[in-house]
Amino acid sequence: MAAMNAGIHQICDFSLAAPGDPALSTGCASLRRREGVSRAAGIPWTVFRASPEALNNLAENSARKNYEGHARASGSQACSLERRTFIRAAEKMKTVSQISNLPQCPLSGAAATVNVDRRLLGLLLTLCLAFPPPTRATELTQPTAQAFERYVRMTETRMQSELADPEKFLYLNSLPENQRDSMLVRLHSGEVVIEPMSTRDNGKEIQVIDGFVHHWLAIGFIPGATRDQAVALAQDYPRHPELYAPDVQRARVLSHVDQHFSVYYRFYRHAIVTAIYNTEFNVDYFLRDSSRGYCLARAVRIAEVQNADKPEEKELPVGNDHGYMWRLNLYTRFLEKDNGVYIEIEFVALSRSVPRIVAWLVNPYIRSVPSEYLTNYVRTTQKALSDHERFPRE
Repeated sequence: MAAMNAGIHQICDFSLAAPGDPALSTGCASLRRREGVSRAAGIPWTVFRASPEALNNLAENSARKNYEGHARASGSQACSLERRTFIRAAEKMKTVSQISNLPQCPLSGAAATVNVDRRLLGLLLTLCLAFPPPTRATELTQPTAQAFERYVRMTETRMQSELADPEKFLYLNSLPENQRDSMLVRLHSGEVVIEPMSTRDNGKEIQVIDGFVHHWLAIGFIPGATRDQAVALAQDYPRHPELYAPDVQRARVLSHVDQHFSVYYRFYRHAIVTAIYNTEFNVDYFLRDSSRGYCLARAVRIAEVQNADKPEEKELPVGNDHGYMWRLNLYTRFLEKDNGVYIEIEFVALSRSVPRIVAWLVNPYIRSVPSEYLTNYVRTTQKALSDHERFPRE
């Protein structure tokens, strides 16, 4: 049940529509207002401890009914439609005796057209009527952390075999010749190539229960730049807030011995909801020859910040927060070749899971966040290392 509750909040927190979409904002506001319906109706929410199939059927049925009804409904009609759908679902789930005092809808209301995916709004309304207010904190459990660590170990094993072979140093080296040539054309034209990645165990998916693994790869090419210049920029941590704002708000070196760094970052991300983190990374650089190098950056501490830069600023307990980012590893490769330098970054992160009933809605947005971050990071690095602005701003 806790997972379902988290799913309701996730719809609005992760925002399934474009930022600033007024229809979505209205839907989310409606969701929050209706959190009190259960108490007013006197319905014990334990009756909804149904199978995932039943819950999916409930959501799909109500979404369809809302889709058909909102096109011609105004004010009270839309409310009545939601009410009837809820009652039918409750009857199906054998809770008829619990709905006798369900509040009536208002008798009048202004006509309005819903200019948003009606199926999405219908699902929002169904969920707000069918579940209690969500719990804000989400805890990272030991099984979830251990499963992610296994995923990382297997990912790093694959990486080490690639790093040891000069012919497989970059991701594109593993592609068929026609795909590799196509990617090189894109890179040399200034494009940042983003690819989703997945680590498997003998062809089988690695299950991370109650967690969501974000695994992406980004590649960029900077003509005229060298491996040493790219590494020097990566190690110029105090400059990162200037270069990579707003994603990086603060950065400082906590300790430094040879090619090992301990680094503090404050990360910022805004996509309807704002998330700010204090993080610490262990970072190691390996420069095997004059043209190749790689960097392993593993977060050893991630704390979500509330009320940032205000007198009441505080950190939420590590691993017991909104669950937007529990783990983060960044693996960067540098290859000086073709009169420039290739930079390849592999991004592996862990966030809270998405309940199956809303996963098909939420997942596309969740997946877009690291892709946007990596694109911006590589694009900014390109510009910082280029003598002139050859690459267009995205």
